[in-house]
Amino acid sequence: MATQQPQMKDSTPGAEGLVDKAAEAVRGVADQASDLADRAVEQGREVGAMAQRAPGAMKAAVDDSLKQQPMATLAVAGVLGFLLGALWKS
Repeated sequence: MATQQPQMKDSTPGAEGLVDKAAEAVRGVADQASDLADRAVEQGREVGAMAQRAPGAMKAAVDDSLKQQPMATLAVAGVLGFLLGALWKS
């Protein structure tokens, strides 16, 4: 008597489960990358906004310094000019 061997299907339930798990993992990684990119864009906007406010704050500080200590402000401006000139020359 001949024994019958079970017929194998093209795709086994275990393989389908692995494919589903892999697809889910890829979607999870893609979602995390998207969230990270969104946070980076938001932080970039915040830094840009702060950079736009900085010159106004600097001007206010220089104006206050000019009123309270005009000679010290002039000395600081001279030192900064000297340093910039030395850097430019080298």
